[in-house]
Amino acid sequence: MKINNQESNAEVKNLQVEIKELKEDGSFEGYVAVFNNVDFGDDIFSPKAFAEETPNKYYPILADHDTRKVIGKLQVYADDYGLKLINAKLNLMTNPKTNDYLVPLAAEKYANLKNGDISGLSVGYRVRDCEFKEVDGTDCRV
Repeated sequence: MKINNQESNAEVKNLQVEIKELKEDGSFEGYVAVFNNVDFGDDIFSPKAFAEETPNKYYPILADHDTRKVIGKLQVYADDYGLKLINAKLNLMTNPKTNDYLVPLAAEKYANLKNGDISGLSVGYRVRDCEFKEVDGTDCRV
């Protein structure tokens, strides 16, 4: 998974994230992809799609796919259900003297999530190998 719009041949997907709880410190968990499920783009992620993920690697959370707008970080873990976001956290650090947010855009996105204005994440990735199959009359990429 490349969460970076600078990656050549990267695709961008709007994926619905099942956020279980958005905590006051900006941390959250959820699933960014559910295995063997047809998504809104008619793609089906198989469990082997993320087999090469590096354990314990942190990925940046970018605002608007802009590498100059890093607003947090996350890790991913593939379990039996799907690709799970773990240790995901928006950077809500403040200046101890002024109480101003060090990353104001992260605070803005946090407020949008908390208010329900943002319901999904866009993820950039590169497809290395795929096949196609028909599911309920729709051609899907696996």
